[in-house]
Amino acid sequence: MTAVHPLHAIAEQCLGRRRLRDVRAPACPERESFVPRYFFDFHDNGRLTPDDEGTECASMATVCREASITLAEIAKDILPRSGPHRLSIEVRDDANRPCLRASLTFDVSRL
Repeated sequence: MTAVHPLHAIAEQCLGRRRLRDVRAPACPERESFVPRYFFDFHDNGRLTPDDEGTECASMATVCREASITLAEIAKDILPRSGPHRLSIEVRDDANRPCLRASLTFDVSRL
């Protein structure tokens, strides 16, 4: 069994909270509506935590908002206790095509 790095456990918790906010398009009474599924893969200093479940999002604006909120939540939990980090969420669609990246670089230096 592979041990999960504590920072990645935090990322998985935050990604799980994002899934709870899963935003869905309203159902169309005349015909079945299609809401695309997007996958929010988390990167921490090059280490990948893939999103295997995905989230249905009604628009790219929703994808952007969810990636931004999730990255901020992860950063809030990870950054105060750690050194330099480059965090990012790369979003891909259900055809595995990359469609958005939200990133954050954190570094504190004494002057």
